[in-house]
Amino acid sequence: MTPETLLVIAPELLLAAVAVAIYLGGLWISKPLLWRWVALVAILGGFLLWAIGPEKVSHLAQREVVCDSIGQYFRALLLGAAFLLVLCQWEPIPLRGEPEYVATLLLATTGAMLATSAKNLVLLFVGLELLSVSTYVILSIGRNDRLAREAALKYFFLSVFSSAMLLYGFSFFYGIGGSTDWDIIATRLRTALAPGSGGALLATFALVLTGMGLAFKGAAAPFHFYAPEVYSGTTFPNGAFLSALPKIASLVVFLRLSGMVFPATFGPGWQLLAVLAAASMLVGNLGALLQQDLRRLLAYSSIAHVGYMLIGIGAYAASRAGWAGAAIPSFDGAAAFGFYILTYLLGTIGVFAGILALRKDGREIREIQDLVGGAWANDLQSRLVAWAMVICLVSLAGVPPLAGFWGKLLVFGSALSVPPARAEAFGIFVGLTVLAAINTAIGAAYYLRVVAALVFAPRAEGLQPSQAAGPHIAAWACAIITIGVGLWWQPWVHWSYAASPLGPVSRTMALGRSLEKVEPTCLSPWASSEAFSEKNFLCGFSGNGSETPPGLGQIWALGSNEVLHFSATRTEAFVPGYNEIWNREFSENISYPAKSLQ
Repeated sequence: MTPETLLVIAPELLLAAVAVAIYLGGLWISKPLLWRWVALVAILGGFLLWAIGPEKVSHLAQREVVCDSIGQYFRALLLGAAFLLVLCQWEPIPLRGEPEYVATLLLATTGAMLATSAKNLVLLFVGLELLSVSTYVILSIGRNDRLAREAALKYFFLSVFSSAMLLYGFSFFYGIGGSTDWDIIATRLRTALAPGSGGALLATFALVLTGMGLAFKGAAAPFHFYAPEVYSGTTFPNGAFLSALPKIASLVVFLRLSGMVFPATFGPGWQLLAVLAAASMLVGNLGALLQQDLRRLLAYSSIAHVGYMLIGIGAYAASRAGWAGAAIPSFDGAAAFGFYILTYLLGTIGVFAGILALRKDGREIREIQDLVGGAWANDLQSRLVAWAMVICLVSLAGVPPLAGFWGKLLVFGSALSVPPARAEAFGIFVGLTVLAAINTAIGAAYYLRVVAALVFAPRAEGLQPSQAAGPHIAAWACAIITIGVGLWWQPWVHWSYAASPLGPVSRTMALGRSLEKVEPTCLSPWASSEAFSEKNFLCGFSGNGSETPPGLGQIWALGSNEVLHFSATRTEAFVPGYNEIWNREFSENISYPAKSLQ
């Protein structure tokens, strides 16, 4: 691992170092409040290192981790989620091993961040297992009763099985590629999947086994069965944790695997995602509809939202082959997934925090009935928390103009943007969109049932605010950001589009001026006939005597002093039809800044 690589993963190294310091310091200093503050400062320090870190690094430094916009985006989300989770844990119920709890939470965040940036099978497995082992510890710390021990054991044994499936799938990838590097595996997969090569069966085994392991970690149906039991047997802070970090990590790996490692023409990738999405939406929403226990309701809710997010990932994977030499769709599945997971985290953590911020007759909130009349409680603090919960619940239901509405709109739009030229995929994703719309209505029923209990009931008796400030702050932070993202969605959507494998691209196609066809001048160290099909490339396109600066992983077209930038992580998205790109007509002159995507 090079010094440049260490600079890229500096936030992860900081969190791991602080976690070790808390483990050791907790042996002598038993001050829970101190260690919570240390954890918050460490996360803020991770944010600072993330913000000032390198935007791009050399090819040599990216053998273990990839410094791209996808990793940067989701690392930021993980740090933000970890910050909110520490606040949620800031509650007066005594926990065994208090210093160890926040230290393990930092290690779990480290593992999730490594998994989202890993470019190597070994580092990916280490990141996912660091997250899993940390989850075992967190579940065992939260409560000390029979249900808690049962929940921790269920998660442990089933997670071990999923890790075995994941490792078995990785062994197939290694057998195909002869390497643990994603890029080399992706290159060899193209050869293995060529007509007549006979590698399709081996690749399908690798995909299915790895997908099973990731589906368990993300609680996607039909690998969800542990989730309701584990949620109901653990604490609300642990439930918030399970709804956040493991899901982000597993879904981002799904995105990298199905959208960037497998070739665009490999059908089983998007087909697996479509099946998991449909099953997760149905199981999650129908299961939540029957629940009165808030933990179980939120467990099924998280399963349903995984289904919506898988639609975005699947739409991106299914669309890639259809983008070659054609118009870029207005809705990008990868970007839709990135934006949706932001709105999901805000809504879900906000609801968990709101539940933690309230007490019913001196005990924790357990069922929907305990929240009756919360919006009109006797004290101002309880009323404010109840209204924050209402905002987060309405956003999760997808009601405009809150953030959740825009997330669902982008996901549905990405499914409908699958190119009609891919008839099979287009039909399936149109059907998925209809199914998702029906499930959204079902989801609104159980979310609004909780809202009705909070708002449309007489003033609550016996409802008091929690003594801890952390959950109150987390609940209202999530509610305020949810409103802000809903009303001023453009910069947030732009951020998610910039994090997409396509990068910020021109997306408006109509009658207008034509670009002059120009020929590329390749400046790549791989400047050969294989440069376009096998590697990211470094090219400058010139026209009318002008030249563009070279950009790594980009196609630049300059004609009649009009500039259009197309970016792609995998060149196959555009290069097979790149000659046609220059003949397209655009409605206006659109210029986006260059961005390095590798």
